[in-house]
Amino acid sequence: MLRIDVEGLNVVITGASGVIGMAIAKRFLESGARVSNWDIVYNEEVQELEEKYPDQYFFQKVDITNEQLIKEAVNKTAEKFGGIDVLVNNAVIIAKEKIEEVHKESLDKLYNINILGLILVTKHVVPYLKQSKRGRIINMSSIQALIGTETYTPYTFTKAAVSVITRVWALELA
Repeated sequence: MLRIDVEGLNVVITGASGVIGMAIAKRFLESGARVSNWDIVYNEEVQELEEKYPDQYFFQKVDITNEQLIKEAVNKTAEKFGGIDVLVNNAVIIAKEKIEEVHKESLDKLYNINILGLILVTKHVVPYLKQSKRGRIINMSSIQALIGTETYTPYTFTKAAVSVITRVWALELA
């Protein structure tokens, strides 16, 4: 398994209360990083991590479609940890609808969380990443961005956008 030294890094993970985000958070914590979980869900696993890693982990209730909440979360994280080194854009929702059944409301919600939220969070974290000698952005995409699957029209377009945004930011921020 590839090993990367993350000890002492300050990591923001959006959507870290879910299955994938929680696994990412645990791995960073076990490797000595500090993690700020930005999510709208506070659950038992979050509480367990707060108890197990009181100096390394903290939860912030953040709706990533709300720019003011994002700014506040960035400031709290930077103040508590002394900066931000890594951003993991993991927050996502999935909608499974056939093209004939797609609703504008679900498209709006998917766009707002899966694309707009990712952009807004990154916009406000990037200044700290630029200050860090080890600044990194990890955007979670999906195989759906490449191959698509029947009934996943709304979700697929957002993941394709994430893949393209990632390539653009690699050029822009490198």
